[in-house]
Amino acid sequence: KRMPRAYQRVIIPFTLSYLCVYQFQFQFSHFMGNDIFGGSNQPDASDYKNQLYQDGVSWSMMCNVVYYAFQFVFGFLNTWICDKLGMKTVMIIGLFLLTGGFFSFFFISNRFAFLGIVIPLSLGNLVYTAIAYSVVSMVIPTEDLGANLGILTCFGVLGQQISNFGIGTGLGAVFKDDSRYMLGCSSVFGLLAFISAFFMIT
Repeated sequence: KRMPRAYQRVIIPFTLSYLCVYQFQFQFSHFMGNDIFGGSNQPDASDYKNQLYQDGVSWSMMCNVVYYAFQFVFGFLNTWICDKLGMKTVMIIGLFLLTGGFFSFFFISNRFAFLGIVIPLSLGNLVYTAIAYSVVSMVIPTEDLGANLGILTCFGVLGQQISNFGIGTGLGAVFKDDSRYMLGCSSVFGLLAFISAFFMIT
């Protein structure tokens, strides 16, 4: 009842962003091994197919190195950029890049391209988490901050669970073993997060 409006407004893009990103955390290695490298980790797969799959998983780890290295470097610049452009503008840009990155999963199959695609995903992920927690920290009194940061985290987990059951289980039952489609569909929720970020109050 006492939640400030700025907090209410940031919850929406925050939750939708978690919904958007969850499939990447869960499906990316399989996507690389199965869709990009053409391998298989099924029990009846040949040694050749299994090796292709392992090569794809290894490549996904290389993409993760780029993902987290960029996040590490940008983390030092995020506060400065937010001071220059404003948190709302940075949030909008970050979520736009996140949406575009996931949409590209529908049609890009070059493994080297994903070394670049993970950069906007990395930026968007850092931005929506850092800014949401910053907004809450600014509008909530210190004595109530712990509980309210916990509530924000709960909304993030809610987004993950909706993604898990809605995309992972729901779409996964319809489009069996199609991680490309599930990752691409995540861009819909990124787009909704991007639109809702325009209504943020900072």
